[in-house]
Amino acid sequence: MTTKNEKISILLTLLLAALLTLSLTACTEQHVVISGGDGDSTGPEDPSNQAPGENQNGDNQEPHNHYEDPGDDGHGHGPDPDAVSTPTSEITGSWRVARADDDAPLGYFDLMNLVGEDLVDGHFVMGLVPSEMLDGARGDLLEGTSWDGEELQIRWNPTSQSSERYTITSTNRIDDDRFEGHFEAELAPFSFDVTITRMNFDDLHEADEH
Repeated sequence: MTTKNEKISILLTLLLAALLTLSLTACTEQHVVISGGDGDSTGPEDPSNQAPGENQNGDNQEPHNHYEDPGDDGHGHGPDPDAVSTPTSEITGSWRVARADDDAPLGYFDLMNLVGEDLVDGHFVMGLVPSEMLDGARGDLLEGTSWDGEELQIRWNPTSQSSERYTITSTNRIDDDRFEGHFEAELAPFSFDVTITRMNFDDLHEADEH
């Protein structure tokens, strides 16, 4: 005849067996959900197995471009179709200035001026006059270089004296490509009439030699 303790031991054994069976069944069902009935995973897909342009849900997506098209919203770096550029005046260009009596080159000047503005920017390369020691000296034009539509004034300093100022002032406009004028140095005793001529191919070659 079975004792009370033996009955309790049998019941505990059956209970543990039932719990173990339930645990194994739950694990099997979880494995089926993860793996899928046909062996295809229903969980998150490895991105390396996705087709280009496809997200994890299988939807096609356009590739994201980090750089926006400037033409789409006007905030890019492309040209603004509504921007208005200011044209340059007729004085813009390269000019040769020479002593009037013998055509000895004083200098070669690249000028840049916007329509409606007096300020002229530019550069110079010195010629043979007023001193051969300055031949080939070059640099930027100084403040005060200007064009008002009628009179041209060029100011620069090719010397080592910081207070020196060379000035060319047009006195007569012959046409769009030629002026008559006068040159004067502020400190040195240089002063003579000049011709101011828009440079052609031969003049450009001459300037390159200085």
